[in-house]
Amino acid sequence: MIIELTNDIIFKYAVIFCRVGSVLLLLPGLGETYVSARSRLALALMLSLVFYPLLESVIPSNPPSVEATVIYCFKEVTIGIFFGLLTRIIISTLHIAGMKISFMNGLSAATLFDTNQASQGSVIGVFLSLIAFTVFFTTGMHKIFFAGIYESYQVIPVNQPLPIEDFAYLSTQFMSEAFMMAFKIASPIIVIGLLLYVAAGLISRLMPSMQVFFVLAPVQISVSFFILMLCISTSMMVYLNFFEDKIISLFQ
Repeated sequence: MIIELTNDIIFKYAVIFCRVGSVLLLLPGLGETYVSARSRLALALMLSLVFYPLLESVIPSNPPSVEATVIYCFKEVTIGIFFGLLTRIIISTLHIAGMKISFMNGLSAATLFDTNQASQGSVIGVFLSLIAFTVFFTTGMHKIFFAGIYESYQVIPVNQPLPIEDFAYLSTQFMSEAFMMAFKIASPIIVIGLLLYVAAGLISRLMPSMQVFFVLAPVQISVSFFILMLCISTSMMVYLNFFEDKIISLFQ
C-alpha cells in the first residue's frame, strides 16, 4: 500500500514537472541562454512542488503500464513547449518592431548578438526587449506566467488529447497579431521616415548634383532617435497591455 501511494505521488509530481519544466525552458526572461540550466531546473522543481497540492486532484493516478506513463509525460512536455512558444511569439513583437525601425532610420546593418533570441538582432530590437524584461520583473508581471501555468491545467487537462488544431490556430493568430503590434509600435518612425524619403526624393530632383544620401543619413538617424525618445514610454505601455491581454486570453 505504501509503495503504491509513493509511486502515485512520484507519478503526479513527474507529470506536473514535465509541463512546468518545458514551459520554463522557453519562458521569456527565465528561459534565456544566459540563465544557467541549474537555476531553471531548481525553479522548475520548486514550482512543481508548489503546484502539487493544488493540482493533485486533477492529475490521474499512476497508470499500470510504462507506455501509458511515457505518453502522459510526452503530452505534458508538448503542451508546455507550446505555451512557451506562444510567449516567445509575443516577445518577438519587439524584435520585429526594432528591425522595422532600423530599416527606416538607416541602421539595419548595425546588428549585435541578441542573447534573448540566440542570434543576430537589430540594436533597437535588443534595446526594446531589454526594457520589456526590466519592466516585467520590476512591476511583477512575471507572476502572470506562473498563474498561466496553473490555469493551463484548466484549459488543457492532463487526460485530454492534444488539441493539435487549436495549437495551429493559436500559433497563426498570435503571429499575425505580433506583426500588427510591431507595426503599431514602429508606426511613428515609419511615418517620419517616409516623409524624409519623400523630401530626399524632391531634393534629388531639384538638385541632381547634391549627394542626398550623405546629407540625409545623419538627419534621418537623429530624427528617428528623437521620435523614439518621445514615443518609447507610450509604445512600451501599449505593448505591455497587449502582452497582458494575450496571456490572459490564452488561459481563459
